Amino acid sequence: MERDYVELYRTTGAALWRAVYVYSGGRREIADDAVAEAFARALQYRGRIRRPESWLYRTAFRVAAAELRRTA
Repeated sequence: MERDYVELYRTTGAALWRAVYVYSGGRREIADDAVAEAFARALQYRGRIRRPESWLYRTAFRVAAAELRRTA
């Protein structure tokens, strides 16, 4: 199962990072942290996520939004 997430990271990680980077106004730290946190949480919930790519995007954007609210 972890191997599936390695492959998912290879295929979608960069696009997810770019999307969060743009959303956060070019703040690399937020993009780095949001993507890393989304994948870490996905590993915690592996086997219970039906659509991992959608779940990762939703989670990463929620993490980024929370950080943006916190630093505003």
